[in-house]
Amino acid sequence: SREETGQARRGKDEVEMEGVNGRARESGEEGGEMTEVELRSSEEVKKRRKKGKKKTDRLRLVASVNEEGREKERSSKHDEDEVESVTSGEMSREETGQARRKVYRIVMYTISSLAFAYFLLFAFLIVAALLLPPSCSGSECYDVCTVQSGGGGGVNCMLPFPSMQYMQRDVTRPSGYKLAIPTSSLPLVRLRLSAPTSHMDVSEMNRRYDGFSTVAPLVFTLDTSTSSGGVEEINREGLADDSNIELSTDLAMSKSLLVDCSAPSRPALLPHFVDVMPTPTSASTATAEEELKQMGVLMSHPATPLPYNSTIMMVVRGVTNMHDTGSFLPSSPLPAFGSEEREVVDVCSSALGLDMTQTGGSESGSGSGAMPVQLVWAFRTWSRQSSVGVVENLRDRALAKVGDGSSLSYTITSYAPSTCDSGESDEMANTISGTFSAPSILLYPTPDSLLDYSGGALERGEVVEVPFSLQIPCSIANDPSGGEVRIMQYGHGLFGTREEAFGYNQRQLANDKRFLILSTEWRGMSTYDLPTVARVLLFQLSSFPIISDQLVQGFLNKAVALRFVAGRLADDDLLHIGGVRLLSRNSTEVVKSAVFYGISQGGICGGAYVGFSPDITKAVLGVPGCPFSLLLPRSYDFIRFGALLNLQVANARDIPLFFALAEQYWSVGEACGWLTTIRDDDSKEVLLHVAIGDVEVANAGAAIMARGMNASLVKAPLRPLFGVEVREPPFDGSAIVEWKSLYVDFSPALPVPPFDSNHIHGCPRRFEPAKAQLAEFLDKGKVEASCNAYCRMTCG
Repeated sequence: SREETGQARRGKDEVEMEGVNGRARESGEEGGEMTEVELRSSEEVKKRRKKGKKKTDRLRLVASVNEEGREKERSSKHDEDEVESVTSGEMSREETGQARRKVYRIVMYTISSLAFAYFLLFAFLIVAALLLPPSCSGSECYDVCTVQSGGGGGVNCMLPFPSMQYMQRDVTRPSGYKLAIPTSSLPLVRLRLSAPTSHMDVSEMNRRYDGFSTVAPLVFTLDTSTSSGGVEEINREGLADDSNIELSTDLAMSKSLLVDCSAPSRPALLPHFVDVMPTPTSASTATAEEELKQMGVLMSHPATPLPYNSTIMMVVRGVTNMHDTGSFLPSSPLPAFGSEEREVVDVCSSALGLDMTQTGGSESGSGSGAMPVQLVWAFRTWSRQSSVGVVENLRDRALAKVGDGSSLSYTITSYAPSTCDSGESDEMANTISGTFSAPSILLYPTPDSLLDYSGGALERGEVVEVPFSLQIPCSIANDPSGGEVRIMQYGHGLFGTREEAFGYNQRQLANDKRFLILSTEWRGMSTYDLPTVARVLLFQLSSFPIISDQLVQGFLNKAVALRFVAGRLADDDLLHIGGVRLLSRNSTEVVKSAVFYGISQGGICGGAYVGFSPDITKAVLGVPGCPFSLLLPRSYDFIRFGALLNLQVANARDIPLFFALAEQYWSVGEACGWLTTIRDDDSKEVLLHVAIGDVEVANAGAAIMARGMNASLVKAPLRPLFGVEVREPPFDGSAIVEWKSLYVDFSPALPVPPFDSNHIHGCPRRFEPAKAQLAEFLDKGKVEASCNAYCRMTCG
């Protein structure tokens, strides 16, 4: 049609041109010339003809190309018809896959849209919260403060915490106690949805546990107020930090003593370090150093997990202020001890040579010098049965139902085959995605449900659908009979997705060592859980156990995923190449040969998963750490989530107490709660890769992991670590290796989030010596020598 229109226009131009030429001939015969109007008309006609010719040429070219395309399409359709007539089953499967991919894309688009809507809503709520009245202060933040008084200056009357004050005798519990934390003395919250009280509600904590976490911080306060209404800066001399933990076990010099009084006549000093926490009551633009001067609240972190079911005593003595080292800070009153607790404390302190008959008195013992005792209290740690033991019971019952995984139902939503002809070292032959059904151990199979500790969900046969991805490297596809094929499970980073397993380094490792890469989300802390986490932090702090309980379901999902691939998916045609079955028919052997690799949050939660899983015995945890209560106040990543928390907690000085309370739930959902399980299982070996100076996951947390799982340093380390032995490589067992950038020093991290990231967090996974070491460990189980002091990372 366009071509016909062009021809008509050219015909009109020719008629007009003929008229002009005729007039020109007439003018020539008369001996005259064309007028200016006639000449201009002639030129316009020529231009139109030239333009029309170019357009016609283009149209003809397009028509020619279209005709060739149609011819090729007809030829291709003919070929496809022939192929379909021969392999109709394969084409049917491809069509089914395309339909599933379409549905999957629609579902993911819907989820993304809902997540975006959630974020808009939360942004609006944050702005609205900024318009709320200012935070409360002092006694107005608490309705009732009758339990104990641990200091003034508007500090929560529950301090020190944890304490025997919040425990009651219960002979039905393994430890002989139960928690009895009073709600009325807990911090007020500013925003809440359908909460029965304006305070944090810890009734779930009281119901579950028979003691306090073995890794949670101890929070206490010293009265730093002055007669003029200001605050004094605490002199840290004599208080160990994470760079000189050995000071904390020096009876003569340490101003804080953490004591295991399980055998009162033979007390043991426990290593720990003390953070002096900022109290952000000044302008939000204050620097970290300025905030640290607004002191009064302190957190003592155990340097290694405390023993289960034990009586622990904390003593603070002789702490002074910075400006007048001759004057002691005013002492806080001693909590009222029960008769049984009083007897334990008296015997334990006497064995140490301490006289604590009255607060602020001088010690008469010869072993500790004359340092007045300012604060002393005791508490009981929980039993193993009350914490990880309950989770292990649910795990065992769920995996008994799963068996070898051969009966699990699944759906393939997409697969992306490749010809493996690019020559790239990270090329994948196929990426299979889908879902499988795993047993539910939740009260409800929803993102905001708690665990069903009774096992009712298991008895009812309830399931959750778990998305997964499985990548097949080209090294396996090109030579399926070339050696053993194993599974490497991958754990993604902070609020990420399983697609982080598609990274270059992971794929290169899989190609080198013939690993299938299996990835699922960390249920509870993935991208899809952000709305729930934000809602908890902003509106429902009392629902905090949702996060850790969802993580436990996520651990079970990963354990089931491993058995699903080895026992059910291995029979699928997608895992057969050239007539060769990729995974052994002995699914038990496949499961036991699997390894785990996690980075960042994948290292933090990955440590818990390694302890949780009865199958994984070998793992590499990149830039890990624990516990969360230590990591979060130091993490650059926590700034945006901390903003939500600051809006929710009415008195900012209660945030350290919130961390201590939250760790009660967190412990079973992170590495620190499972360190002794890993240590006591000789079959489990873990390699920790640490970036010195990391501002996203503090090095102090990685050192706690190393001590807790009895890991060793490789000979010639960059620096010594308290409580970690040095061994000559190669060796079996667990190890910690620290990597240093040329651009970062050894300075310890402050207990406040840094304003800028130094980008060190992602360096070890990209550093060739580190990559070679972790590949050898996952492949052979040997900790080999690294360049350590002889090389430096150049990233960061």
